[in-house]
Amino acid sequence: MKIYKISAPKKLTNPLPLGILYYHMNIKPGDIIIIFISLCFIIFFSAFIYNNTITNKQLSILTQEKEFIYSLQKDREIEVQGPLGVSIIHIKNGRVSMHSSPCPLKLCVAKRSISNPAEWIACLPNKVMLIIKGKRNEQTDVDSISQ
Repeated sequence: MKIYKISAPKKLTNPLPLGILYYHMNIKPGDIIIIFISLCFIIFFSAFIYNNTITNKQLSILTQEKEFIYSLQKDREIEVQGPLGVSIIHIKNGRVSMHSSPCPLKLCVAKRSISNPAEWIACLPNKVMLIIKGKRNEQTDVDSISQ
């Protein structure tokens, strides 16, 4: 009869919180530094490119009769007449929201505020539509397909 000796599992000697990664995946401290620097680089330049591509944002308000255009730079309250009554629109800190409207369900009022180009709020019963428009900075455009 053979006697087998059961040994205790190997104890991790690395006190770092990533010690399990070092032990099981053979990741060295230099690998962690390279991964961290790469992630910081990607996050920084993604935020930089995203924030600097859109300039001159404007609010376009479409009604049955007219189109009104306002800059998002100045805070203001706008009253727009529709078939059901007056819709009140707020521009505050570069964001646009429908403050009140005479429509029955008030879905346009419940929608969150908008601030990026191509976002919109529509009050269909009162026939008022809000659209954010903006021009891209031509220095950062890659090509027309990537827009």
